[in-house]
Amino acid sequence: MTLFKEQEKRLVNINIKDIAPNKNQPRKSFDEYELFRLSESIRINGIIPPLTVRKTENGYLLIAG
Repeated sequence: MTLFKEQEKRLVNINIKDIAPNKNQPRKSFDEYELFRLSESIRINGIIPPLTVRKTENGYLLIAG
């Protein structure tokens, strides 16, 4: 994944494994089949919609996307 750092005006690649789910995510239940289809789509195509993340001491926290 590529990250644009507004303050530095540059792109940074981030490993998707460094992004942690947000514990405040309002959606709590997911259809297993639909989640599998989403994961396969991401595996094949990558993440197309933008994600908003926040830097943490252990990586990044998913905010939106």
